[in-house]
Amino acid sequence: MRRTMMGRLAVIGLVAVGATSCWIMGPIGSEAGDGADADADTDAIKGCYEGDYTITDPSSVPAFQPYECITGTLTVDATGLTSLILPSLEWVGGDLKIQSDVSLTILDMSALKTVDGILLISYNNALTSLVGLSNLTSVGGNPSISGNATLTHLVVSLRGRPPFFGWHPIQ
Repeated sequence: MRRTMMGRLAVIGLVAVGATSCWIMGPIGSEAGDGADADADTDAIKGCYEGDYTITDPSSVPAFQPYECITGTLTVDATGLTSLILPSLEWVGGDLKIQSDVSLTILDMSALKTVDGILLISYNNALTSLVGLSNLTSVGGNPSISGNATLTHLVVSLRGRPPFFGWHPIQ
């Protein structure tokens, strides 16, 4: 079923894992069904991505940008990716792994609040800041931030965990 942003929308489902949930929106009334009256260019309402997703190069980022959550692991293991901007992503049901991109300078996941698995940020040699993760408040597994040669500022504070991030140079 194709969806339209032009018509009226309603909550048609809720994906919940633990205490985290994402609403799934869909058409109501006569717009439900086969989507014959849907706009061809309005497939941006996607809700949660089911399963794991791997970003391997800059061309694999736009397809994932509309998602608000992913039920599995999000892996960023790309070559030549200079910026990673996922403005809608609020929840990762598995691990979040951002690794091995020597060109990555901008990391913006400003809507991200929860990672149920581990948080791994490693070997991104051009990355200088994690300001783009400033709304992250919960990581279910152990966070690991290592091997990022130019990373000097962290601004992530996780509730319920001992403080290990702050505005200070990394030794």
